[in-house]
Amino acid sequence: MTETAAEIAERYFTPSEPRFWRWSGQNCAEIEGNWEPTSLIAFRAELVSILTALQPQGWPPLSSLLLVMAASRESWMMSRDLIGMIFGHSWPNNPFVADVGGQLDRLHALPPDLRESTGAKIRLMRVIFEGSRPVLDAASAKEALQYLTSVVPLREPETWAPDPNHTLIIPRFADWTRSLRIGLARLNEEALRNRQQTGLDDVVVPAPITTPPPLPEEPATHAARLWSWSHDPQLYGIARIARQLLSVVSWPRSVSQPDDLPLGGVSDLTNRGPLDRLLLTELANDDVTLIVRIALNEALYLRRECPRHDSPVSRMILVDAGLRMWGRPRVFGAAVALAMAAAQDRETALSVQVAVTSREGWQSADVSTRAGAMALLGALSPTLHPGELLEDWRAAKETDAAQSEFVLVTTPDVFRQPEFQQQLRQLPTDFRIALVDGQGRFELRSHSSHGWRTECTAELDLDELLQAPPDTRSLPIRTSEPDRYPVILRTEPFPLLLTHQLEPQFCFPAPDDKLISLASGGRVLLWTQPQRGGRQLAIDIPRGRVETWSTRPTIASSHGRQVTAVLRAKQWTLLTIDLEYRSCKTVELKSERSPADPTVRAVILPECVIVMSKRGMEAFSPFSGELLAKTAYNLRDFKFYGNRYLTTSQPNWFRLTLTDGKIDLLSMKTTTETALLVDLPPNFSSDGPLEISAFGQNMPKESPVPPFRGNLTSAEQHDNYVVLTGKFEMLSGKAANRAASCAIWDLNTPGEGWTQSYANQPTALHAKLSTKFQARPPLRTKFASLACDGHGVALLTTKQHWWRFMIVNDQLRLVLKPTPSNPAPAVPFERLRWPGMTLTMHAAKLDNGNTVWLDSRGLLHLLPADTQQPEISLVLDANAISGWMSDGRQFGDAYYLTNFLSGVEQLSVQTAWQTLIAPFFGVPA
Repeated sequence: MTETAAEIAERYFTPSEPRFWRWSGQNCAEIEGNWEPTSLIAFRAELVSILTALQPQGWPPLSSLLLVMAASRESWMMSRDLIGMIFGHSWPNNPFVADVGGQLDRLHALPPDLRESTGAKIRLMRVIFEGSRPVLDAASAKEALQYLTSVVPLREPETWAPDPNHTLIIPRFADWTRSLRIGLARLNEEALRNRQQTGLDDVVVPAPITTPPPLPEEPATHAARLWSWSHDPQLYGIARIARQLLSVVSWPRSVSQPDDLPLGGVSDLTNRGPLDRLLLTELANDDVTLIVRIALNEALYLRRECPRHDSPVSRMILVDAGLRMWGRPRVFGAAVALAMAAAQDRETALSVQVAVTSREGWQSADVSTRAGAMALLGALSPTLHPGELLEDWRAAKETDAAQSEFVLVTTPDVFRQPEFQQQLRQLPTDFRIALVDGQGRFELRSHSSHGWRTECTAELDLDELLQAPPDTRSLPIRTSEPDRYPVILRTEPFPLLLTHQLEPQFCFPAPDDKLISLASGGRVLLWTQPQRGGRQLAIDIPRGRVETWSTRPTIASSHGRQVTAVLRAKQWTLLTIDLEYRSCKTVELKSERSPADPTVRAVILPECVIVMSKRGMEAFSPFSGELLAKTAYNLRDFKFYGNRYLTTSQPNWFRLTLTDGKIDLLSMKTTTETALLVDLPPNFSSDGPLEISAFGQNMPKESPVPPFRGNLTSAEQHDNYVVLTGKFEMLSGKAANRAASCAIWDLNTPGEGWTQSYANQPTALHAKLSTKFQARPPLRTKFASLACDGHGVALLTTKQHWWRFMIVNDQLRLVLKPTPSNPAPAVPFERLRWPGMTLTMHAAKLDNGNTVWLDSRGLLHLLPADTQQPEISLVLDANAISGWMSDGRQFGDAYYLTNFLSGVEQLSVQTAWQTLIAPFFGVPA
């Protein structure tokens, strides 16, 4: 049966056995027995004050509290003897009594100001009983306090019956004093003084002040600053949005500067000058007369006018920081200003000034520094629209010496407001407005005497761009076991090189003799150095066969060095790789033509991506994948050569173009012997495509393709590579005078030929691309369990084959060993189900609490139970195993190790095995 509040209070205030105290007639607590007045322990009013102060934390046993109050009084030395007599034991002879008695004596030895006043006793109680479990919680103590003030004064001392739960004296005394003994042990004068003055036990000392390292210098260009800020923990969002805008939006810019040569009208005649400016009348002289006149400086030349000097252009940008811009649009608008300022990198005559609305009107922001970018984000304006500031801002910024371009960054809600539209009508004719919103939509509009015109639009994924990049997030090393996963999976760039089998249909070239390959798990690898693995650029990319690729600039890859490829996945996918920033982006082309149809082909043009079949063509935007145009041309009689040129059986050649939202086939004038039309790279000065005839000896001398003779059976162009098949003999180049069935020329290296006796074009091209890279075969053995015994560590396959870790010739290797006679118990790998994980992961937990993860990429991750120890990731290889640790150190074969970090500590394999790997598994080193 549940006790009432009154019953709980009465039980708390009733003296318990052993009964060393009682209530007196004045409702004071005193020592049990008929002693002198020195037996007083506490007055009731004093007890009420102390219990009131302790009520929020709950109350300790009343007997323990009264012992502390007794030791705080001056009469303690007599009281301790009386209490000892009540217990029937002297203080020194009983372990419990001696322990508590000695500590209470130490309390009594404190200075009087720390123990005699009511406030001092409250501090003593809080220090002693801090952290102990109360016998009455805060709610019950509140009810009992009312009982102490209202009921206890009305009761006679004889009515307090002893506790019926009588037990042995010594054990009961131990229960009273359990928390008391612990609290008294940590009691000292210094702690009480500090508690009295500061509320803390320890002395407050000033924190050590260290001189912060000097801030790094700001990069010289806006693009470089955006790259460095993308790793800044505060500016990564605005920097990533601005970099995305740089690659997808065309900004207003002035017309290109005129030629350096003065090509204006004629201003004068002179006796000196280049020969191409001689008067026509001078050329009418005979050769001898002309030479003599030129030698004697008598010949007359035309002097051209110098071109006019264009005044510098000043771009003025005002970012609205009003109420409708607060939140995501505020970050988006600041990113637009940074991206517009980046145009200054390419145009020396352009100066950019950024301002932002504020409480006082508007203020300038220097976006060339980090502090200026932070100030741009921090400015706020409590206005609905910036219309009243426009004229003042424009008048203050406009100068006569510079041609000014004015851009206002705001939201569509502000732009549609009637009061704001009325303010816009008062401005001069020419200005621009950049509209942004919280969903990622961007639109740049220009106003002129003809009205409004939309210059460009874009739609960004702000949810993705505003996520903190992995290298700016704090790595949760101290996580609970269910939420813990390897640190290397959250490290960018990926700190180890990887390998996989290079297959022709999943590879394509990159500039500077690099290679890009697609691997399992949607991985994209960049191969840059011989005898080294590939750098992982991305993961979770739709994996498909490579249909075509391009290293030439498109409207989606105008910023930086980028490579574009079309993949035959579940849907047609456009993959864009930025080699400068090592980033990947995919866009799905929503085509009606299935990628599974081998007759459907694709081609990447600078202005669009075209997917074609016999029934027609579709043109897609290389940025958004949006369908730009489609046509129902009957292409049954056309032949496709891997570029933008098609031919019919006549033959007639046609050029694919996208003009004014329409796909056109423009007829080309060629000879009857033309076997292929080739688009030349920009480094060749040519007015049109190069014609390759069926008999190569007719090719012009300046042709980048070496001449040959013989018969061609087919010819195709794959970006910068020209592939010819047939029976012919090359007349120049490295393989001159050698018969070939397949020849490939790289137009970026004219004059060099390459031959291969493959009849298959893709196989020959793949051999050309991957000949310099060595792709080690990955260890494809499927491991099912892990065993640790006195001989070391072994991975067991599904057929119970034992692959042991061994050090052979200073290399850590996996060696196939016979099954031992007394095999150790194996720990099976269990499949992990992790949301969003594209790779296949298995985990096994060892007896010592450590966890091993098996990665489908051929990696083994070692996660120690002690999170203070570094994690280790091993690349499994039959020849040599390499490793990376979460503290940045690495060891093993250089094939898998990266050198993108300066000062990385290299461990020897012996040291890594003896100090890290063997202790992790608990096996002898």
